[in-house]
Amino acid sequence: MATPCIQEKRIEKMETELNKTATLLARIDERQQNHDKVLKQILEQTQKTNGRVNKLEVWKNRILGGVTVVSILFGFISYASQVAFNATIESAVTAGINKFVNSSEFEKIVTGIINEQEITLYD
Repeated sequence: MATPCIQEKRIEKMETELNKTATLLARIDERQQNHDKVLKQILEQTQKTNGRVNKLEVWKNRILGGVTVVSILFGFISYASQVAFNATIESAVTAGINKFVNSSEFEKIVTGIINEQEITLYD
């Protein structure tokens, strides 16, 4: 068996090691608490950021929807304007042709062409 002196030294050494271990555990606990505080701050900041991002996404979707509606309306208006323009041009050309065909000038031109052809045919 070990002598009392050796046992006391062993006990003393164990107590020293236990004290060191307790000190290390206290430091680890302190660091863990600091990490918990930092994690809570990160969580709070993340939640704030998520809220801002959600608001921006809603705003972006509204803008895209508005742009889509305006584009569709602009396309429809452009199409309707083109159809109306084409109809106006067509009616103006038709009216001009009808006026010309019904005029005495047209009759003179046609008669002149017919007469020229008859003359050329008999030459």
